[in-house]
Amino acid sequence: CVKYRINHFGSESYDSMLQRAQTIAQMSLGREPFYKVSKEVKDVLKSSEDTAGLLDGLQVVFRNMLVEKNKGISLYKDEDLVRSIHAVESARKQIKEGVSPSYAIKNLLIKIGG
Repeated sequence: CVKYRINHFGSESYDSMLQRAQTIAQMSLGREPFYKVSKEVKDVLKSSEDTAGLLDGLQVVFRNMLVEKNKGISLYKDEDLVRSIHAVESARKQIKEGVSPSYAIKNLLIKIGG
């Protein structure tokens, strides 16, 4: 089953949500303290559309990092990026199963950030 979202980045614009996802991804992979990363995510968790948009944005960012890694540009290991993509999908699945979006996103940040 495939689900298409017309405004798939929530209430924020595409560029804005992608920039936010880029910031969160770099902070998480850069092992920033959890409280700093969670502050970045706090206002996105108010809306289910924004939460879905953040997850979409994170997948795009990690995918782009993986593609750039193969061009010799990325600072991160392939395994870390693939693990991060799987963690995003796991968070999306948890939310669909009824887990609180706040809990699922925080769990995602811990999985990505170590």
